[in-house]
Amino acid sequence: MKIKHLQVPQYKNLNVDISFGDELINIMVGQNGLGKSNLIEIIALIFKDLYTIKSKRGFIEMPGSFDYTIIYECRGVDIKVKYIDDDIKVATKLPADEEFVEISFAEFRRRSDELLPDRVMGYYSGENKRLEKMLSSYTRKERTRQRNSYRKGTNSKRMRNMFFSENRHSQLILFTLLMYWDHPSYYHTINKLLADTLDVDEQPKFEIEFQNPRFSKFSDLVKSESTLEEYRDRILNSGDDFNQFVDTDIFWGISGNVDTLLRLFLFEYYGTSSYGIYNDEKRKEYFWVKGDSIDDTLAEKMFTAFDNPVDFFDALEACDSIGSLHKLVVTAGKGYGEYFSFEALSEGEQQLISVLGLMAILKDDNEEVLYLIDEPDTHINPKWQRDFIDNLI
Repeated sequence: MKIKHLQVPQYKNLNVDISFGDELINIMVGQNGLGKSNLIEIIALIFKDLYTIKSKRGFIEMPGSFDYTIIYECRGVDIKVKYIDDDIKVATKLPADEEFVEISFAEFRRRSDELLPDRVMGYYSGENKRLEKMLSSYTRKERTRQRNSYRKGTNSKRMRNMFFSENRHSQLILFTLLMYWDHPSYYHTINKLLADTLDVDEQPKFEIEFQNPRFSKFSDLVKSESTLEEYRDRILNSGDDFNQFVDTDIFWGISGNVDTLLRLFLFEYYGTSSYGIYNDEKRKEYFWVKGDSIDDTLAEKMFTAFDNPVDFFDALEACDSIGSLHKLVVTAGKGYGEYFSFEALSEGEQQLISVLGLMAILKDDNEEVLYLIDEPDTHINPKWQRDFIDNLI
């Protein structure tokens, strides 16, 4: 997925008319205040609307809109979207075509899986939360959809289409990288970041704690005898026959890949001193696991359940989004016998994990992804700045 041309007559301080190169990576360099961040805002807002607005009338009723023409390539097809004076027109062009052929917006919506990228991934390292605020309504709606789907068992969607990495995602990204470090399909990419760039070379330790989500009240779980502690006792009484509970919602009514993730942790550490279940005075039930390492057995089971790191990260992020991830602490070593927590990393190291780690997770996935990265070198040292583009590639 790549943008070929963008024209915006007026957006804040910008009058945009840019033709991008054929390369997959385009870099914009300039002084502060020239509008680089505004350009990323424009692209993000365009695709947010294309993902969410279902009809032409929706564009007419959209407040705060701006005129634009964008041409981008997706799955070998050129798509031109022209929005002027509350009217939107879409045209496509195949490689063999000389001219764009206009299609209805209804057809564009029907073919959205083909004509829109799978997702737009973004990162902004600065303190300005303007873009985050602009996308807040979209993010809230997606999280509501996510909670409802995990409660109803209807979830089938991988991550949300618009995903802008926040600071809270960095440790989830690191945990995903560490979990898939020895995966034969991802070893080279992950090792380049963790070992070659960040000098991480010791088996990590982790502590992860889950809780019943917002949609599952502990008092209701107690009344219906469906707390996790209750199910643990039933598993014990069954002679540790986990197969009896395959079709039972043992984790607070959660379904889908989050349920799969929680079961893997429970069944892997069940019967050891490395896990526990408890509830507190706030009437929340918790399930925790402490691992002295990510051993081969755990990793292989994760690889089987989640074919690639995208799906594993999606499950972790979904846990966080629905309110089930209470705590995650990851520590790793740098080869001299000392372990460090994620919080002990420098801002530059955390930034590399947030940007390059997220790209490493998606690198070998067969998806059409547009990356929007603003100020990626804010906190990293000069050497990493010089190597940044090579690491992106």
